[in-house]
Amino acid sequence: MKRSAVFMVTALVLILLTACRENSFLQPAPMATHKLDASEQTDGATWQEVDPAKPIYADLNGDGIQEEIRLSLDDNECVAGINFIIGGTASSVKIDNPLYGVSCHIADTLEDDKSVEFYITGDMASDDYVTYIYRVKDGKLECADIYGIATMENIGSGTVSVNEIIDVLGTYSAVCKYELQDEFAFVRSTPYTIERNKDGWSDRKIVVKKDGLPAKITDEDMELKDITLPIGTQLALTETDCNSYALLQREDGVAVLIEISKEDGGWGWSIGGIAEEEWFEELMYAG
Repeated sequence: MKRSAVFMVTALVLILLTACRENSFLQPAPMATHKLDASEQTDGATWQEVDPAKPIYADLNGDGIQEEIRLSLDDNECVAGINFIIGGTASSVKIDNPLYGVSCHIADTLEDDKSVEFYITGDMASDDYVTYIYRVKDGKLECADIYGIATMENIGSGTVSVNEIIDVLGTYSAVCKYELQDEFAFVRSTPYTIERNKDGWSDRKIVVKKDGLPAKITDEDMELKDITLPIGTQLALTETDCNSYALLQREDGVAVLIEISKEDGGWGWSIGGIAEEEWFEELMYAG
């Protein structure tokens, strides 16, 4: 999206400041033919949590035959691999950064594609979460990944909600949407909305320490207007695209837009060509 289009959309933001259905693909587990406990399954859910400690059975490709999924653990009890049995053929996936604190779901990501997917979410280290999504297509196992905790609200729509940790004017917990694209890839389709009043460090103010901070607000004609913010102004981050802008709320409730930029491969943001730490008092970044 061009910069002008981004700001047109953002201007509108400044101005305006599920259910379960029957799922034929998720079936009760058959009696195990080898020495494994059958997983606990129930019919009728399209975003169903399943027990990662037991074998998981689900028809991933819609052929009427259930695939088997089992997790393998390392010496630290972290998930280091996933074993699939698809059409009687075993297939193993190695997880390079073993996951702990995992949760698993069977989900109908797209309503009309005649398949369901296997979602596994876990912590790689230091609250760095990842979600891996697996499906079977044309007899082959495919994988997509999303860095964050993925959940599904609009079942069958091809979109998932993702909680991520972002670094813009500090470290924050944020939520956005990802959309399933061709070639089984999930692409972010919305800006990040900051989760307020979460974990203490998300609902905090940042304070301007230097006069003249360039920003934009909407004027009486609902047009974006250039302003500068004085020293001592208190702001709270509410939205960002982690690329070109940060939307903040001033202490008087007015929404303020600040253009941000970053050099390719660099760390830290600039505003008007000046590093963020020169504009604000201590910015709380994790790590």
